[in-house]
Amino acid sequence: MKPETESNEAWNSHDLRLIREVELFQHKPRILKKAEAHLETLADALRWELQHSPADLLPPGADRENGQLVRGENHKGFPFRSLDLPQFFNKTEFFTFRTLFWWGHYLGFALLLKGPELEAYSQNIAARKSEARFSDVNIAAASSPWEWSLEEENFKRPAAMASEEIVELIEKIGYVKLCRIFPLGDESFSNLNWAKEGVRAYNDLVVLAAASA
Repeated sequence: MKPETESNEAWNSHDLRLIREVELFQHKPRILKKAEAHLETLADALRWELQHSPADLLPPGADRENGQLVRGENHKGFPFRSLDLPQFFNKTEFFTFRTLFWWGHYLGFALLLKGPELEAYSQNIAARKSEARFSDVNIAAASSPWEWSLEEENFKRPAAMASEEIVELIEKIGYVKLCRIFPLGDESFSNLNWAKEGVRAYNDLVVLAAASA
């Protein structure tokens, strides 16, 4: 049987503009390398901070030295780089500080917590949520701790929530994820000190969540 020769959908002007674009792909490797360099500097700063902070804030066996730098090309269609330090994962618990550079979206610092101290974490967040230093902190509301899109159904501001609402939310989803976000579109992003802001976020989020902090 003779194959069909009917023309496929025509290229529109938007398609043609995009397929002629080369600059993005030429500069993407350099940009991601620059992001990795920022993350490596942050890792050094966090290692120093962890050496001088109370060890009992972290679960036994938590990684305070090595960390994990992940290079990804497709989180919902966009490249990303992430750093987990400190980090602790097993089948039922986690305590990790994740820095996420997500192309086209934001730089985010997040503390992820799950385990036997969950109720204590929720009570501490409820008690301290109104302190000024936490006014820009978000708390995850999604069913999965690995959801990073900033839609309203995925993140809320603890400062704007009633204490009992925070406790009920954490009990429902079974984990805590606290985030501080720096959108890539902000004018101040070009001069943002990732190491300084990352260490500040780690200290703030641990204080907000950890009952022993």
